[in-house]
Amino acid sequence: MLEEKIYVERDAWHVPVLPSRQPRWMYAYYEVLAEVEADLQEKENLNVFFIPVFPDEAAPLAA
Repeated sequence: MLEEKIYVERDAWHVPVLPSRQPRWMYAYYEVLAEVEADLQEKENLNVFFIPVFPDEAAPLAA
């Protein structure tokens, strides 16, 4: 997660996430992110959107 890039918009947290390594199957990676978003909504009443960021995209976000 890139903490310095987290922001709130329209009552939802937007959280950029940087995987520790390149996911083998992207659909599985997105599925897990969606499941965690749903769990946070259901159990904690938090609106969270995870925004996948990959190493080649991380440099511009961190700038």
